[in-house]
Amino acid sequence: MILAPQTEPTQQPKQNCLTWNQLINNPAFKEAFEIAWKDTAKSGKENGGWIFYDPKANTLYSHRASEGERRSMPRIEDDYRNQLSQFQRNGQAVVFFAMFHTHPGGTPYPSGDDLTWLGDKSKSQTGNLPISKLGIVIHGPGKYTLFHQYGELSPTDRRLNDCIQW
Repeated sequence: MILAPQTEPTQQPKQNCLTWNQLINNPAFKEAFEIAWKDTAKSGKENGGWIFYDPKANTLYSHRASEGERRSMPRIEDDYRNQLSQFQRNGQAVVFFAMFHTHPGGTPYPSGDDLTWLGDKSKSQTGNLPISKLGIVIHGPGKYTLFHQYGELSPTDRRLNDCIQW
């Protein structure tokens, strides 16, 4: 899914600034999360994907991974590499921003595997510095838990309103 270029003033109040809260509240992303949850509700299996940013085109992209199992997505790493290869074949230099996936049983917390996978993709920053990569667990219709490689983030964490660093 190609999402609208991030040039609208309502989406970027500061020039060259996109916050995590703006990203996860973007209607196109919310739709992608809801579609993943609907697929999970039908199959009982994890569904998800990634959000990438193309700085040259100033555009965000959402791509789905293969459907997983009840408690895992065993092909996520291969799917991720294949998606990056597709971007390269298209001449696009994208930046990985976030992963999103469902938890069929409604568990709102990231698993150890979720944290490890995201940590492997992150060049982490700690303390009060901006969050470099984000994970989103979808655990029901319109229900999301945000996390970084060290654990869950409170919905009131002020870093979610900081400009994303890429």
